Amino acid sequence: MGSRHFEGGLTGLAIGDALGMQVEGLSSYEFISDYGDARVDSVNYPLKAGQYTDDTLQMLILTDSILEAGGFDISSFTAALKSWGREIMNDLTLSRGIGPTSIDAIQKLLDGVHWEKSGGMNPTCGSAMRVAPIGLLYSHDLDLTAEMAAKSSIPTHRSDESIAGAVAVAVIIAGVASGIDILNAAKKAVDYAEAYSKKFSDKIRLAISLRDDPPEMVFKTIGTSILAIESVPAAIFAALHGRNFEDALLIAVNHGGDTDSIGAMTGAIRGTMHGLDGIPQRWLDGLEDCARITSYAKRLYALHEMIF
Repeated sequence: MGSRHFEGGLTGLAIGDALGMQVEGLSSYEFISDYGDARVDSVNYPLKAGQYTDDTLQMLILTDSILEAGGFDISSFTAALKSWGREIMNDLTLSRGIGPTSIDAIQKLLDGVHWEKSGGMNPTCGSAMRVAPIGLLYSHDLDLTAEMAAKSSIPTHRSDESIAGAVAVAVIIAGVASGIDILNAAKKAVDYAEAYSKKFSDKIRLAISLRDDPPEMVFKTIGTSILAIESVPAAIFAALHGRNFEDALLIAVNHGGDTDSIGAMTGAIRGTMHGLDGIPQRWLDGLEDCARITSYAKRLYALHEMIF
């Protein structure tokens, strides 16, 4: 796969994030098919239609650190998180709905806590939602993908399930990017995630086994909360169940819960699978910073080609 698939992966992540942003946290079913403004009572307010949340922002921070260092480097990534942290501590509106686990971890980094101990133990999905660039960059080596994904989680999310979530998402993206069909890529994600949490890998196995079942039933079984053990399997189910990019994204964001993160992870997986040309033009046209995101993806692909 070429540059267009890297572009699809990163823009797909941002599109899923921006679509899910407007309905994040709702427990009731509310069907959407396009971008919309954040609700006034939402953590994402006052974001407007087509804008993304901290999910995409953290992905861009991670990607930028990779491009600056010529590969994933934990010191470079930690420095980038601290730089962003200085900005958002002065003005929390710049955080775009950052989760409590991430904000606490970044504050610890700013206070001088080493990255190996700064991450929180809440088993949420904050490291899984941003990990796509690692899966793309190291897509020709699944062992290396899993190793780097796990390390990238630790500065903000140290729980076994959070790390397993980051590994699972990175591996399925790497698998798809390297030409493995999506079902077998998901099965490989199970194998790599199991090294960190058997409970978590079993939940992905369940999502895979239910891939042909009605989404309403599956999401009630799997869950859609901010917990990695719910949101990551939910995203993998949506990615497996959807007929195409658009269908998968609409499944991901239309069943309540952590819709922006579930949408982001689903979008990264299916965007990598289909490439930029498989994404509806209306969603590309309406996406905040689309040109910047595709530029980052092209540079990431050039780095991938140089490394491999």
